[in-house]
Amino acid sequence: MERSVGLQVPAAFTRPSNAGTAAFICVGLAMFLLPAAATQLVLRSELAAGLKFVLVPALVLLAGQGLHVFGIIGHDGMHFNLHRKRVVSAVTGILVSSFIPFHSDLGFALWHSRHHRWTNTDQDPDIAIFRRHRTFLTRLLLARPTASRQHLRETVRIAFGREPVKVELPLSLAAVRSLARFNLLCSCAWLAAHVYVTLRWPAVGIFSIWLPYAATVMMSGIRPYVEHAGTGHDKFENSRTWSSPFFDFFFLGHNYHLAHHLVPRVPTYRLRSFHRWLERTGHFDGRALHQESTIPGFFSYARAGSDYPEPPGAVQPRPSANSITGPRYDSAGGQESPRGSRATRAM
Repeated sequence: MERSVGLQVPAAFTRPSNAGTAAFICVGLAMFLLPAAATQLVLRSELAAGLKFVLVPALVLLAGQGLHVFGIIGHDGMHFNLHRKRVVSAVTGILVSSFIPFHSDLGFALWHSRHHRWTNTDQDPDIAIFRRHRTFLTRLLLARPTASRQHLRETVRIAFGREPVKVELPLSLAAVRSLARFNLLCSCAWLAAHVYVTLRWPAVGIFSIWLPYAATVMMSGIRPYVEHAGTGHDKFENSRTWSSPFFDFFFLGHNYHLAHHLVPRVPTYRLRSFHRWLERTGHFDGRALHQESTIPGFFSYARAGSDYPEPPGAVQPRPSANSITGPRYDSAGGQESPRGSRATRAM
């Protein structure tokens, strides 16, 4: 059992599975590649123009969600949930997520570790990024570029900076610097490939890379507001779960965001079952949880008036040796502190 601030979590939830990781990545790749390829087939077909006008945007949105899942795979990689060896997990996540233009997984991880440790407090770096955007349109178009710019700066600073830096990851500074440089190399290589494809085959580049990327920017831009807008500061109240068969299919489990904050070492593809386990074992009993199950409700948290949490002032961090990893492992089993609108009371 893994122990986490009052939670005794079966190790089966937190132990990475090679088969589970392979399936997770393959499904993510298929979610992008199949609609991206289908877009080209539709464009080159003899279908009526009106039908193409309907099908192509739908396929672009699906491919965009596939790219969004690439980012979720990178997220799991930097939580060290893709492989038992942390560096292997991180490298795998970087290789996949670097396909997304201008995304820096290592810089994201450095910010994200602080987000987990200080969720919804004045020390949470995500508040500085996401609270500044107050309207649906700015959240849709600018929230993700704002975050990506900060993550890229962090990656470059770690990769080439000379000054000492504080790294809240369970890796040496030398390993983090190497990963930052590897991340920049992968990002540049993928970006060069995207540019080449666009110049060589413009329709492929525009409709199967850049327009899906634009959809990814918008969908990933509003997701932080769905996850945290209107939530609180207690570990069971600082994140929102949005669950339904629709969300389960398109987010592969990442939509169980409260479960993720409670124990970050549970891989995305196990979060749904972990959430169900938390329900069965009574951990949600009597608690007011932030949950959503409808598509209109999902988008409602990105509208003006549904604000990213305002920090309550100086708040002590949740005790955590490495906030991004959740339970730390040793020979006896690890210890960690998990981090921890419409509120529903779990019964």
